[in-house]
Amino acid sequence: MEAGYQRVNSNISMIKYKFRDYPKKKPIKFYDNNRKKIKKLFKEDENILSIYEYGQTKAPGISDLDIIIVFKNKTKKKILNKNKYDFINIDNELYDLIKFGNVIKMDSETFKNIQYFDKFNLSLIYGKKLNYIKPSQIEAKLLVQISINDWIPERILRLQNIINNKTVNISNSLCVLNSLCYSLKSIKKFIGYKKNINLIIKETNILRRDWHKIKNIEVRLIKLINFSIFISKKYYHEYSIYFSKFHTHQLLHTKYKEEIKYEIIKNNYIIFTNNINKILKIEKKSTKNNIYISKSFYSHFSELANQKNSISRTMKKKYNYFNYKNTKLNLDYKKLLIKKINLAENNKKFLRSVKISKGLIRYGYNA
Repeated sequence: MEAGYQRVNSNISMIKYKFRDYPKKKPIKFYDNNRKKIKKLFKEDENILSIYEYGQTKAPGISDLDIIIVFKNKTKKKILNKNKYDFINIDNELYDLIKFGNVIKMDSETFKNIQYFDKFNLSLIYGKKLNYIKPSQIEAKLLVQISINDWIPERILRLQNIINNKTVNISNSLCVLNSLCYSLKSIKKFIGYKKNINLIIKETNILRRDWHKIKNIEVRLIKLINFSIFISKKYYHEYSIYFSKFHTHQLLHTKYKEEIKYEIIKNNYIIFTNNINKILKIEKKSTKNNIYISKSFYSHFSELANQKNSISRTMKKKYNYFNYKNTKLNLDYKKLLIKKINLAENNKKFLRSVKISKGLIRYGYNA
């Protein structure tokens, strides 16, 4: 391992940790069989238009099945068995494959714009093959920028929660690390080649692929999580320099010198600061889980919170201070960011209309 990897992990103690939910050995055929179960389970459901898988199952026994259910526009408002759409109390084996993911539920109009949320790798499991709009090359590059800001702080917070707890859920930890790797791959497009990012991606792939072959693998997992937190903070801050240059900022340095706090979920805070020492610091366990990020990112978050929809209004209430006027984003970036939050709002309205409480498309700030 690299010297930096060892240095970051020099004070790690394994004594405090207990581990649960170990990966199970599964053949790739196991996933195919469960896709067939899904098809059989919903083939006579008159509310469903299509069911898509949007992830990959490269690590049997660890990989989830990531599912999107697309409902017909004339879906009945009174659905008797809503648990069915979360695969609860139907098939334990199938539920095990899905439980760490939120089964996304939407209507066909939202699905048409699905690639504006993220670059989904879609595979039809059941129903009608649906058309969707493909972003232009310029839009796709801007959407990668947006995705980095949407997800890296959220994933760092999740890893900090994992490593600061006494009990570590192994399968979930490996899933979060794998998700983080997608964002780290994206960030390299803007800050260039980084050896430590490649190290994280390589080590994550090894742990997911060879979990049952490696001795004392729990130690490697904890060290990887710790290193991933540190490196992600470091290079996300480096990305902030690119981000500031790309956008025309009138930052809050002179208008508001205090740190700005945004509570993403209960006791989990994104804190906007100019203090680089805080940004790069590894947070110790406390009642609150914080990530400090550059104030240059505030414009992204404030734009999301400034829209006239319920998701934005909820976001705005979670700031200790809110100032929209002193930030500026690239116009094309801003349009796509607004489009994304409004699509999430439309998804939310549909779910409310059919009285389904869970299933909003994953978005770091609508939890």
